[in-house]
Formats: sequence, structure tokens, C-alpha cells
Amino acid sequence: MLSRREFIITTGIGGSTLLAGCTENSQSSASDDLEPPLLGESESSIVVDVYADYQCSHCAGFNRNSYPILKDEYIDTGVIAYRHRDFPFLGTVSTQSANVARGVQDSLGNDKFWEFSTQMLENQSQLSSNWWRNTISELGGDGPSIVNMALSGAWSSIVDADFQYGQQLGVKGTPAVAINDQLVPRSSPTYAQDVIEYIERIRWLILKDTNGLNIIL
Repeated sequence: MLSRREFIITTGIGGSTLLAGCTENSQSSASDDLEPPLLGESESSIVVDVYADYQCSHCAGFNRNSYPILKDEYIDTGVIAYRHRDFPFLGTVSTQSANVARGVQDSLGNDKFWEFSTQMLENQSQLSSNWWRNTISELGGDGPSIVNMALSGAWSSIVDADFQYGQQLGVKGTPAVAINDQLVPRSSPTYAQDVIEYIERIRWLILKDTNGLNIIL
């Protein structure tokens, strides 16, 4: 499996983009069984994984513009399981941010993770040890302790596992969306449109299999 450094070198990725997206280290984890942060129906047969880098401006745009559409139509209605996946490839701050966020999840729970994650995407220019500590403290956590553990690599194995799995799926830039482990090609101005079309196609396939319908897709 390629390391982040090898991935960057072999693919030639630095600050380039992938269809208006951002394109590309570890100690023992505090909780090796920490699951990907999830919203929606955990038992859904449609699992939407969003690979993101907290320094990627296009990830901030996806969270601001596409996520609300998916939330209203599919997350809040229980149609999909929506999961965050870490794909930090834009530098040290990206890796540190991912570790800190998973520290928040491990220490404060799933809801606080999503709140903290959104704040990081909305304040990308401010990401730093002081900002992380202060923001976590405002959320009711022990900011200094969580940040110190994160920067020492406490959740690195969790972050690395997401990154490596993303590589296996063919993720080369962020945001990238995989539905049931199949990457969704980005062809529309709004990535949400591509994701919605893919979700609807799977819903019809499930309906067909369940009811024995002869539906041509």
C-alpha cells in the first residue's frame, strides 16, 4: 500500500484539481474500533461515504451547498447512511485536522464530531493548535488534552485506514463520494446532482429486486 508521500510522488499530485475538486503519518489509536462518523439510517442498504480533506476549499463548498440537499432528501428521511471518511493529502495541517476531528468523535461523540467538522470546514484559514483547543473547549471537551493526543498520533491508525481504503477505491481528489464502495463520477456543476442520480438508480434496483419488477434502467 502506498504511503501518502509515495502516493503524492507517484501520481504527481500537489495542488492540482480533479473536476473542480482538491487533488493529494502514525502511532497507536486511542480507539482502534472507532467507526466512521455517521448520519442517517445506519442499517440502510445505501451507504454514502464522503472522502474529505479539511483544507480543501471544494470540500467546504460541498458541505455548504451539496450536503444540505442530501440531508433534507435522504439523510433526515432515513434513506441513506451518510458517513465521513478522511482523505488528508494536502499537507501536515490536513493530517492533524483529521486526527483532531476523530479525537473529538472519540471523546465527545458523533454529534459533536459533526459540529466540529463543520466548523473546521467553515474556518479553514484558522486551523491551528490554538483554534482547535478553543473550539473543542467551547463544545464542552478538554481541548488541550484532545489536541495533544491527536498531534501525538493517537488516532492516526483510524485516519490512515480511511486514506488507504480511499486509495483502493481510486480516490484521487476531494471531495469524493462513494456509494456502496463505488465512486460516483463527477459530471454535473453540482456534485449533489450526480450523487442523487446514483442514489435513485440504486433505489430502483432495490425496488426491482424486492418486488420482482422488470424495470429497465
